[in-house]
Amino acid sequence: MSSPLYIVGAVVLWFFPLWAFRAPKSRLGGFDQRDWPTGRNLVFTVVDVLRASVGGWLMARGLVGLPNWPFGVAWMSEAWLALVLGLALTAQAFYWHTEDYLQAPVAFLIGALSAIVHPFVLILGLPLAVGAALAIRAWSACFVGASVGLIAIGMVVTAQDWRRTVLLGAAVNLPVLASMLAGRHLGGARK
Repeated sequence: MSSPLYIVGAVVLWFFPLWAFRAPKSRLGGFDQRDWPTGRNLVFTVVDVLRASVGGWLMARGLVGLPNWPFGVAWMSEAWLALVLGLALTAQAFYWHTEDYLQAPVAFLIGALSAIVHPFVLILGLPLAVGAALAIRAWSACFVGASVGLIAIGMVVTAQDWRRTVLLGAAVNLPVLASMLAGRHLGGARK
């Protein structure tokens, strides 16, 4: 399988609107409901983690063989990976039109990161994402915590190139920034 086919497969998996098939008028569990997705939404959450992981694996494999376009820098493949992940997370967030929209890409983020970052970075950085979300009681804090975790821990763990984690950490914030620019709330608990 050639590099472009890996990339096309990853893009199809990452940008497919899986949540369009959710149960009608359903909601994701939020901070104030203290529950998790159930029924069909639970199945789609598990599938979302799996497809993000497979898509991440395909994208990482596909970008290895490509030339360092357009700037000829050795880490351009890492920059492309981060850009596509940020856009995929933003697409996942904006598929939802309810107030739970920033929870939708959380499962996707966990699946994607499990395939493209070193397990030590994921295990050590995940508590920052979860802790930030619980402390501030907003889904947007999960992305900011994940960003800080990826950048800080990725620079310490020598088992992986630090440029990948720094660029991915910056890209993880894209759904939050796009939400602010679009005038949507940041996924906090409803009053």
